[in-house]
Amino acid sequence: MPFERLSKKGLPFPVVDDPVATQELAELVDVSDAYIMEQWATDIVLTGGLTYAYKGGTVFTGGAYSQVADGTVTLAASDVNYVERDATGVVTVNQTAFTDTKLPMAKVTTDVTGITDIEDWRVLETPAAATVGSHVVATTVALGPSHSVSALSSGMVLRATGATTSAYGYLVASDIPGLNASKITTGTLVVARGGTGVSAPTAGKILLGAGASAMTQLDFGAAGGYVRSTGAAWARSGLLAADLTGTVASARLSGVYSNITGLGTQAQALDMGTQNITNVGTYSGGAITTTGNITIDRSTHAYFNIDCGSSSNHAFIAFKEAGVVKWELYKELDAGSATPDFVLYNYGAAGFSVRVDYSTNAWDFQSNAVSMGALTSSGIAIESGSPVITLKDTNNVLSNVAYSS
Repeated sequence: MPFERLSKKGLPFPVVDDPVATQELAELVDVSDAYIMEQWATDIVLTGGLTYAYKGGTVFTGGAYSQVADGTVTLAASDVNYVERDATGVVTVNQTAFTDTKLPMAKVTTDVTGITDIEDWRVLETPAAATVGSHVVATTVALGPSHSVSALSSGMVLRATGATTSAYGYLVASDIPGLNASKITTGTLVVARGGTGVSAPTAGKILLGAGASAMTQLDFGAAGGYVRSTGAAWARSGLLAADLTGTVASARLSGVYSNITGLGTQAQALDMGTQNITNVGTYSGGAITTTGNITIDRSTHAYFNIDCGSSSNHAFIAFKEAGVVKWELYKELDAGSATPDFVLYNYGAAGFSVRVDYSTNAWDFQSNAVSMGALTSSGIAIESGSPVITLKDTNNVLSNVAYSS
């Protein structure tokens, strides 16, 4: 079938009846027509030797469209040449590869004298993004799928600065809304952020600060122990008597106390004022001075024991009046005797009044008169002097009985 088609000049090709020639001519016309009037296409007419000619095209730069004229580039012989253009329409060629920041046009292979193959590498192009300033995002309808920004730093975010404006900047703390703690379900808050650094501490244990490290858990220790300050840290310890200081006894020992044992040595005088001391045990210590009475009250076998030791000569019970000793009741060792006598000593008469001999139980009233009620005795001995027995009745002398040996 005859082949007839318009050429690039608008003129019809001649009719060719030969089938083979018709097919070759159709392929030639198809190739030629594919590039005619297309942007950035190969200009078949002007391409030859080591010169690659291309058709110009339209670009969008600086917020406006512009037309780039046709042009040519010189190819390298016996190599693969990569023809490409930038966003402004400047066409260049290199023998390495297409550049990431440019748009490919054609891949042209050459030998020593000329072109052996041309591959069309043009891609669908969308309008370029409008030029924008630093930290500003264009919002025009013509904005392309990407845009350029500058002067950014790692960690910045895109933030609305107004109803119709936005900018890149660092996250602002006041922009972060309050978050309920129940939303935080994982992780452990570190000490540097006000946390403990400890997840699920053991119930009942005390958390102790450890500087920048996670807090430590103080073990319970033995029953009855305490948490005690060492002056530099808190540690487990038993109660130390030396720690019970810092205030007077009246402030520390107020109220009623029972079962107090092991008080140790009482260095100061114990002043009970007008109060009483009730003691059901044994008291040992220094002198006891009281303005009240000492009462020994027991249903059976009530004792008031005075133990002065085997080497002491006297054990006194002194009776005073206005601080002056009037009488003493004490035990006394006779010279050269190992048995003590019991003596009631009268300080006013400067001598003893009654002595009870330890060995014989004999009573010695010395030269003192004895006045008593009825006397019943198996015998009365008057051993020395010029004794006189005077019989009285209601202080009236009845008679005197003289005796002489």
